[in-house]
Amino acid sequence: MAPASDQVRLHDIASCFEGVLPSPISTCSKEGVPNTTYLSIVHLVDESHVALSVQFFNKTRLNILENPRAQVILVAPETTDQYRMELEFERTETAGALFERVRVKLDAVASQSGMQDVFRLRGVDVYRVIACRPIVRPQAARMDADTGLVAAVAQFMGRLAVCGDLDTLLATALEQLEALFGHAQSFVMVRDESGKRLYTVASHGFAESGVGSEVVIGEGLIGTAAARGNPLRTTNFARERVLSRAVREELTRIGDAGRLAREIPLPGLANAKSQLAIPLDSRGELLGVLCLQNDAAPLSRTR
Repeated sequence: MAPASDQVRLHDIASCFEGVLPSPISTCSKEGVPNTTYLSIVHLVDESHVALSVQFFNKTRLNILENPRAQVILVAPETTDQYRMELEFERTETAGALFERVRVKLDAVASQSGMQDVFRLRGVDVYRVIACRPIVRPQAARMDADTGLVAAVAQFMGRLAVCGDLDTLLATALEQLEALFGHAQSFVMVRDESGKRLYTVASHGFAESGVGSEVVIGEGLIGTAAARGNPLRTTNFARERVLSRAVREELTRIGDAGRLAREIPLPGLANAKSQLAIPLDSRGELLGVLCLQNDAAPLSRTR
């Protein structure tokens, strides 16, 4: 075990808050009866606070209202180092910047699977971090292998600068995203004349190009990113698909399928495990969306 004084800065373990791996949370009732369950994601608020989404009134939520202390285990996906956070419940937010940040991502994932009327955010519980310590002392800090990132960006921009037309520009950009930054699957969608849909105009790294595929602005991860003008990233589509499929089957079984909307087909990889959707705009006007996908390891922050 790590010594009691071996505190960890939350921003130094930022990858633990990406939702790549679930985090167990342990609480106790006022009678001292323990309960442990899993969180899909813990949201980093600042260096001394984290947040958890409130969607259902479950045992964890009941325990916290009775006994406002909790313990959460975080796992760094790139190293599997583990950290134990001791938390104290402070407040629930139902509006504001933090609530909107959590709600946008939840709505995007729910919309993708037709669950917007099932997975609805009711609030965001904010916890003060009493302590965060490694369970097993991590290895010495790893050096970032990508020391040439600035040079790679300069090379990327230089290759775009010599493109003579839009088709060449798009093809070159997507090719160089793989060659220089390791993003093997990517595509660009642009807004149509009606302003209601996006359609694919260029792609790279897929068995089928997907050119011409469409997404309604405001629906699914890509459509929500376009509508909100904010990049949206999901790191574990596989887990979310399994959860959504289980919920859909249960609602259908109990005769409550009327709450389900249609699932939104995902352009590109049918079994994408992670995706980053980046709105492209000019002077506040949406032009399209750049999408990066991965069917293996989650997309890294630095690549």
